[in-house]
Amino acid sequence: FVMNPALKKEGWGERPSAAEASRFAKAGNGSSAKAAFAPERIQILDGSGDMSNARRVKTLLTSKGFRIARIGKSDKGLWKRTILYYKKDSERRAEQVAGAIPGRLLLRPLKWRSVYDIILVVGKDRAAP
Repeated sequence: FVMNPALKKEGWGERPSAAEASRFAKAGNGSSAKAAFAPERIQILDGSGDMSNARRVKTLLTSKGFRIARIGKSDKGLWKRTILYYKKDSERRAEQVAGAIPGRLLLRPLKWRSVYDIILVVGKDRAAP
């Protein structure tokens, strides 16, 4: 568990005690306490042809408290636009990720199986001048 130092100063993101986790699990909708506190898995893929663009977006998001699970290259070639794909149950978090990135990007629901909850494909529209 890695905590963003800026959020820790404000008291955000502390792990709950075992008693608190148990209370949340009992009060919830049948999901486990672990699931209630599990962060979304975010993957950033470079679709611009220059990995430095994806690295810049990763740096931006991590500076705002998001945890990135993986960064890599898109296997679908070059992308004109930046697109953020999300699983249905991660739509709200996807909107937060999109809001942390300046400029426009497209949000689309994931239509395939993935171990990631959010996949951000950085397109040529994010290329450095």
